[in-house]
Amino acid sequence: MKRIYLLAVFILAGLVLKAQVQRRVFIEEATNASCAPCASQNPAFDALLQANSDKVAVVKYHWYFPGTDPMHAQNPDENNGRVAYYGINGVPTAIIDGVIPSGSGFGYPGAPSGFTQTLINQYYNTPAPVEMLVYENIDTEQNLLNAYVLIHALAPVTGNLRVQTAVVEKHIHFNYAPGSNGEKDFYDVMKKMLPNHNGTQVVAMEAGDYIMLHQQWDYNGWTIYNEEELSVISWLQNNTSKTVYQSAIGNTEMFQPLYNTDVEIVEVINVPDKSCTPSLQPGLLLRNNGSEIVTEMEIQYTMNNGTPAVFLWSGALAFTE
Repeated sequence: MKRIYLLAVFILAGLVLKAQVQRRVFIEEATNASCAPCASQNPAFDALLQANSDKVAVVKYHWYFPGTDPMHAQNPDENNGRVAYYGINGVPTAIIDGVIPSGSGFGYPGAPSGFTQTLINQYYNTPAPVEMLVYENIDTEQNLLNAYVLIHALAPVTGNLRVQTAVVEKHIHFNYAPGSNGEKDFYDVMKKMLPNHNGTQVVAMEAGDYIMLHQQWDYNGWTIYNEEELSVISWLQNNTSKTVYQSAIGNTEMFQPLYNTDVEIVEVINVPDKSCTPSLQPGLLLRNNGSEIVTEMEIQYTMNNGTPAVFLWSGALAFTE
């Protein structure tokens, strides 16, 4: 990304849309390493999820109750925050695309033992209104994780929208049970929400609109059992209804840009609504979201609703810079 100290414009181009896109079902679970029902239900639940690894994305939150759990202790605020978001008051409780399922086969709402192949297929066979791609880059020497999330709307998506991004450790094995329920193997453990468990608020989208976000996590000082097991999961959720529109798992290959030429204004800098000072130094944080390297830009800006002025920029901005 590049900072330019003037005002600018957003460059867009056309795109042919797909009619629909395959949904990746999003599964969440509230669990705890000292919860006896978790130990009895998780093995079959995990086996079902692993058998559907091509259909689902999974994030598990380790709650404070009923007892000792080092995975909770490593990030209590965000684990508790996501569990509280769903109004959960007991574990284990599982969620599918923002819904705590109930009915026939469920001993209680959200019981992992009630999840079946039929339930997963039901959600999987519902087309998603957005396409979602995630690129993850993990620098194990610097302990630095970068994630880029691309959301491309194929149909209108409205409401109080949030992009949630989680870093998970896909498998953690203990030589001894870390809690009191005997479990030694834990899967899809949430390590960090990016930027936090409140997510990133985004605007409503019409068909053809897209959003690209960049998140970074410096995990120096964090407990990571195996860096090779780190992965990024992201999902688009209505923060009011809790509906999940789509989810995606991080890929180590960067996704292809949607457009050839596309420069985004990421942030407008030092432009107050009103100013009584004789001078300002306004600026922009720009990012190239297109496939072509941007070498020149003609940036128009106005002062006091006057005649537009032009600033000519030259340089080199590659994709994501």
